[in-house]
Amino acid sequence: MTVILTYHSQILSGNEYANNDHVALAADLLLLGELGRPIVPLAALFDAFDGRRDWASLLGAVVLTFDDGADLDWRDVEYPGLGIQPGFAGLLRGHRHTTGRPAMASSFVIASRSAREAMDRRSLFDRGWLSDDWWREAAAGDVISIESHGFDHDHPDVNPNDPRRGNFARVDDAAQCAAQIDAASAEIERLSGFAPQAFAYPYGQSSAYLRQQYLPREGQRLGLRGAVSTEPGVVNSQSDRWWLPRYVCNRDWRSVDELRALLDGRGD
Repeated sequence: MTVILTYHSQILSGNEYANNDHVALAADLLLLGELGRPIVPLAALFDAFDGRRDWASLLGAVVLTFDDGADLDWRDVEYPGLGIQPGFAGLLRGHRHTTGRPAMASSFVIASRSAREAMDRRSLFDRGWLSDDWWREAAAGDVISIESHGFDHDHPDVNPNDPRRGNFARVDDAAQCAAQIDAASAEIERLSGFAPQAFAYPYGQSSAYLRQQYLPREGQRLGLRGAVSTEPGVVNSQSDRWWLPRYVCNRDWRSVDELRALLDGRGD
């Protein structure tokens, strides 16, 4: 089986596996190395859907994804009260150096700079930790690809007085989809130099129109090859490429042992 694992670099409240995805990712990479599980880029799944790659070559493979595109995906930061937190990219480079095996992940970023500034100001520490100054370097490299998490994530911090905010399932007509999907792809390409190939639904939510009609119809025009949800499950040739399942760290597994069980098909 092939699984997609999801981490959030900016959501941490301690320095233990269960409350810090940096600690969790470091431990999980050790496990993947121990098990000999290959880490493949998300694009490898799209290649299989397109017939460019044999699905059998992906058996046992793991895809890594990071949601929200915080700077902590890319660089080390001094986190208030918790000390230095190693960037996810550095952890991937360390895995590659230690095992000699490739390790690449996808970071799903929020396109709108003003939206990110509002989110950083209200929900983080107003330290500019949702910047885009690293996107171009990352997108041109081989550690983290830059993908789309929507134009403004429909986040309530962007417009706190709008009660509809915070529910991406409300994006259910062509105009709203274009404002979130098309605009995001264009802005991410402008800022990173590369058009995103994948979309992650904010909050893991989607209208039936977006995932069943708009993206299958308009995705190719935008350069998108597929989209990921946060519904738990494994990926195979029968999966819906516009609603790929993902396991979320500290929701679907909370320890190395639980991840081992999940990878062995023994998870709940």
